[in-house]
Amino acid sequence: MDVRCRPNSFTPLSQLPMGSSKFSHCFAAQQDQLLTDVNAAAVTYQGAVRQGTQADQAHAWQQWQFWGQSVGISNSPFLRGNTTANKRQLRGAFSMTVHNGWFSGDIQHPLAESTVRNTVTNVAQTFWDHGK
Repeated sequence: MDVRCRPNSFTPLSQLPMGSSKFSHCFAAQQDQLLTDVNAAAVTYQGAVRQGTQADQAHAWQQWQFWGQSVGISNSPFLRGNTTANKRQLRGAFSMTVHNGWFSGDIQHPLAESTVRNTVTNVAQTFWDHGK
């Protein structure tokens, strides 16, 4: 069982990956403390993942806005007034800009597909969050 999936609930010792038999020699209070610590770690982990995701999304949005300024679309970062086809072309152009490392300084090779995908996904998520 993955403890991280249930941060707000009590995880029985028997369902921890390490199993309860390894802790049968411990007092009940010690087992309770272990469970408390494991569950607290799971909650902390989830918070850290959420914060990292938000930071990545904010960074990608900054890149989108910076790129938009460079190509003259900074007055409408959500591409209002553009056709669907035009929006698709602009998103594709931004993707290629990310792929070619425009935001990454002096690089010798194009960025990995997963880096481009994550950046574009984060920009798309910002569009989604704002109902655009």
